Amino acid sequence: VDGAQGVSGINGQNGVDGQNGVDGQNGVDGRDGTDGRNGTDGRDGTDGRDGTDGRDGTDGRDGIDGRDGIGGGGEVPPGDCGIELLIVNDKLKANLTVGLCSSTSEVKILEFLTIDVEQVTCEAGKVKTEIISVAVLKGTAAAEIEAYRARAEILKAQCLLDPVVAVPEWWQTRIGSERPQLIVIYQDEDQSKWSLSIPWYKGSLGNKIIELVPSYTKGSFNTTLTLADNSKVVVNAASKLEGESVIRRISPLIRPDLLKGAELYSGGERKDSIKQAKVTPLSAKYFATGQKNMLPDWRYNFKSKLFHNYSREDS
Repeated sequence: VDGAQGVSGINGQNGVDGQNGVDGQNGVDGRDGTDGRNGTDGRDGTDGRDGTDGRDGTDGRDGIDGRDGIGGGGEVPPGDCGIELLIVNDKLKANLTVGLCSSTSEVKILEFLTIDVEQVTCEAGKVKTEIISVAVLKGTAAAEIEAYRARAEILKAQCLLDPVVAVPEWWQTRIGSERPQLIVIYQDEDQSKWSLSIPWYKGSLGNKIIELVPSYTKGSFNTTLTLADNSKVVVNAASKLEGESVIRRISPLIRPDLLKGAELYSGGERKDSIKQAKVTPLSAKYFATGQKNMLPDWRYNFKSKLFHNYSREDS
């Protein structure tokens, strides 16, 4: 027979700690981070170095031919006039233009100097004198001073002879000259008289070419046209351009052979101031023998457009 059930045993002791577990697997990569903020602007860069010089340009094309020079007998069309001086191969090259005419030639360099001379004017039969400065070619000063002195004496005598005599403001010819002269008397709004001398006038008694004598505005700018024989047309106008314009308009009145080689000189503003005024031609007297005879051969009145022949009265 089975024996009786045994009694329960006592509880056993606690077991020892188990071993550590192995490391877990690596985790998955984290998500991308957010974009960083924009960086600050960088500093300005240093200036670049200068570029090298460009190569020389090609030579310009030849200029067009200049206009024909003065010297023709017809009326010169209106236009600017002047003188251009260039140094080419140590030579002075002058381009002289009068109106629409010009000529180009090589010339020797001319030297000018200034002299003080007596200028005589006549107002209502009274002689007025003043000392002015004028430009003359170097080497001619003594002759020009003597010429001015002699002319001053003649003009003083003329003024006392006839209150309205043609008294040239400038009669620039040499001592003993017998060059023909047309002396034009101008008048301004104040009835003051002004004179202009034109040597080698090519017109004659009754020739209407005299009507080409221009009106102009007088002033302190001196312009001189020296003819082939050294006689001169001298204009004192309100400006350089005005003076050159008067010379251009007077040129057709002068014998063409005396215009060949003529030189235009603009002396600038005079030391003594001349009041600017519009002047118109009043009358003109023609002296066929220049200073040799103080009595004119004939006279022209620009208002009546009539000639008066003085020489007929002497015959």
